[in-house]
Amino acid sequence: MATSSAAAQPLRDRVAIVTGASRGIGRAIALHLASLGARVVINYSSNSAQAESLAAQINTGSDVRAATFRADISAPEQVKSLFDAAESAFNSEVHILVNSAGVLDPKYPSLADTAVEDFDSTFAINSRGAFLCCREAANRIKRGGGGRIICLTSSLVASLRPGYVAYTASKAAVEAMVRILAKELKGTGITANAVAPGPVATEMFFAGKTEEAIKKAVAECPFGRLGETDDVAPVVGFLATDAGQWPLYTPPPVGVAPTKNVGRAAFALQNLAAGEVLHSAKPVVAHPYLSMMNCVCNYCLRRLPKRDSGAEPSPTVSFCSELCEQSSKKFYDVEKQVDWSSFHEYCRERGLKYPLMVKRFACQIIARKIPTAMFDLLHGESLTPEKISLIKEEFSLLYSILDGADIKVEKDESKGSATKGEEENEELLSFLTEEWYADVLTRIRVNAFRVELPVQSYEDLHSSAAASVVGEAGVGNAIYMLPSFYNHSCDPNVNFVWSEDAEGKMVALRDIEEGEELRICYLDASMSYEARQKFLYEGYGFKCDCPRCVSKE
Repeated sequence: MATSSAAAQPLRDRVAIVTGASRGIGRAIALHLASLGARVVINYSSNSAQAESLAAQINTGSDVRAATFRADISAPEQVKSLFDAAESAFNSEVHILVNSAGVLDPKYPSLADTAVEDFDSTFAINSRGAFLCCREAANRIKRGGGGRIICLTSSLVASLRPGYVAYTASKAAVEAMVRILAKELKGTGITANAVAPGPVATEMFFAGKTEEAIKKAVAECPFGRLGETDDVAPVVGFLATDAGQWPLYTPPPVGVAPTKNVGRAAFALQNLAAGEVLHSAKPVVAHPYLSMMNCVCNYCLRRLPKRDSGAEPSPTVSFCSELCEQSSKKFYDVEKQVDWSSFHEYCRERGLKYPLMVKRFACQIIARKIPTAMFDLLHGESLTPEKISLIKEEFSLLYSILDGADIKVEKDESKGSATKGEEENEELLSFLTEEWYADVLTRIRVNAFRVELPVQSYEDLHSSAAASVVGEAGVGNAIYMLPSFYNHSCDPNVNFVWSEDAEGKMVALRDIEEGEELRICYLDASMSYEARQKFLYEGYGFKCDCPRCVSKE
């Protein structure tokens, strides 16, 4: 039992300082380190409310595992006080420093237009702050094993984008410092690493960017989507543990290249064995089936523990963990303010699932957590007059429900906060047009996956059987950005599988040779040849030429 506990919490009782932890990537890192057992000092510079909220989320029991401390990391005496406070709060040496604090000029000026004051303020936090924190850590972090220094830099250091000169230069300085520091710490048992995320969906990323700039950034991402803070936190968590003492990273054995007939395709970069996991992917949007709302987590779709036989079904949705409940805020803070009963009943009577995902996507946009053009890279289906008529009806119902709700949303700090009243209504729902709804729905229809979790108990079997009665074999639907790089085949060689939740794993279905195109099946492969061809051609103008279809199997 002790071994199991140690494996589950590899940072148990180690003290970690996370700078810039009140929001964004820093917040996700603080939560993740706490989940690994660390005692966390949440550093912030101005937003005390968010810092205290995060600490309260971590300190759910009587055991205090998080403390907050305000400090400007560009000031030497305040950095020293930050370490003093960490040692005092937990009566221990500091084991881990994660320097996540950073600033970015949202005007994105060229070098010629960069003001000296803006250049200095960027370097003050990003470079000077990192230097001061690393210097203090090098002198005070526990030696002899377990000591970790991790700095957040940026992929811009390699891509060198115009408009980011001060930010990129400041992060390049940090990367140079970390490389040198790692050599200087030889023999101390302290490691020093830099993590350089690509574009991540945070307030800092979206600040000052146009929709066009956001779409361009998404288009250039290898996985076809922006990163999430939860994508970065586990990498930092790994480096903070003993397993990260000599880290090795193995990229997915998948490449994307242009093709003559279908634009682009995914190819194997090496020989793959049947059953081999190529990579995993988290959904951009996931929604449980209506019949499973009280059976699975409303965020990750993980099965929930069985309720008492005499208990009434919960009138509200449930989450499997505090982390999922916190992560769901990007849509649930809006969803819970709306009466969805008529919309759910409409979908239930007609057996509709994809409008539920459009609903959730719209709530994320209203909450300003995701760009309206997120799905523009995904291919959509062709619409028949019958489908267009149905879409008009669905859209009208969704719009009327949202327009009639008293939704309160928080704006970016730079814009203040406001409540949706008569004046805000037009602004909040300005994106929600019939054309937008139809466009998103057709893309979701093509790219959404039915999440099927393995049955692990009699209760799971019972709930799955109940779902099957209403034609819902699975727990819900999820949409991922990465699969859009995979083309369709009725005889696929790779496909998504799920084990515990909606995080899917792309698995080889048979032995695959290096250079072979990787294809997945986007429809029910048990359909007859005629039904498959009709479905593909009428919906997508596509004729499958896989071996199975060529032989008309």
